Parts: sequence; structure tokens; C-alpha cells
Amino acid sequence: MGTSEKQRAKISLADPRLLWGGLAFGGLLRIAHVFALRATPFFNNLSIDPKVYDAWGQRIAAGDWLGSTVFYQDPLYPYFLGLIYWVFGHDLLVVRLLQIIIGVSTCFLIARIGKRLFDERVGNLAAVIAALYLPSIFYEAQVEKSFLAVFLIVAVTELLMRLSTKSRIAAGFLLGLGCLVRANFLLIVVPIALLLLRTANS
Repeated sequence: MGTSEKQRAKISLADPRLLWGGLAFGGLLRIAHVFALRATPFFNNLSIDPKVYDAWGQRIAAGDWLGSTVFYQDPLYPYFLGLIYWVFGHDLLVVRLLQIIIGVSTCFLIARIGKRLFDERVGNLAAVIAALYLPSIFYEAQVEKSFLAVFLIVAVTELLMRLSTKSRIAAGFLLGLGCLVRANFLLIVVPIALLLLRTANS
């Protein structure tokens, strides 16, 4: 590959159309997967954790905001479901479509992180890879919390890289929400706090 061809490849990877095209294609794949799943018994017949989350979300939507016992699992995702059910009714298609929007937003944030760490080309490529990553497409169509944990930790990372006071406050808030999705996020709270103190004093 000659110098001019290499330059054209660099330009094409940096083209915003690659990012937006990749995000759009990833979104269409997710929607196609959801509607394919809708034609199967697995769409509405939930089991194990999804069944628990769904029932919990319905109770929250019905007004049982606090419950009467210790939370069975990390509570943010059931509250996410409860809010959706309260606004739209008990509709698992709406849940999955909203999760797709959040999932594609995660890919966009990955592009911003790649751009900040390296350049536009790396950010675009990373976002496209994330948009086409099959496990993400699968989990974003499930009544399950994994997609939300990924979104929150990616959002925290992107905010921390901005190095402004407002963004750090927002990152702390989202990290707190992340701990309510996966309690093991608590393991990174102290290291992040120490890093922020170090950068603030430098």
C-alpha cells in the first residue's frame, strides 16, 4: 500500500460517516434481533433473574417503591423497569427498544473515549466494533441489567476524562448508580477517588 493509499485509509477511518453509519447499522441489528425474538416464546415468557426483575418492576410501577424486605438483588434495574412500566404500561417491547437506545449510546461514548485517548480514527473504529459486538446485541434485548452496567461504567470513564469539576461530580453520581446495578463497582470507588485527589493536587 502506497503513501497516498495509506492516507486515504486514515481519512476514511476518521470520517464521521463511519461512526454514524456504524451506530445506525448496530441499532438496526439490535432492532432486527428484538423483532426476531418477539416471534418466539422467549419474548414474554421470562425465567430466573429476568422473571424476578420483571415482577419487581411491576410492583414498583404499582406503587410498592420500597418493598418490605431486604433487596434480593441490586435494585436500580428493577426501578428502571418500574419507571418504564409506570409510563408505558407493562410492555417488554418498549423495555427492549429503550435498552437498544442506551446500548447505542454506549457505543457513541466509546467513540468519544477513543478520540480522547488516541484520535478520531481509533474512536470511530472502537465504536463500530462495539456496535457490532454480538454479546452486546444479545444482552440489550434481554430483561437483564448487564447493558445498564456497561453504559454507566463507560459514561463514568468518559466524564472522568473531561477533567472538569462538573464532569467529576456527574461521574461520581453515575458511579453511585452503577453500584446500585452491580455492587462490585464499589471496588473501584476508592481507587477513582484517590486518582481524582492526585490529579486535583498536581
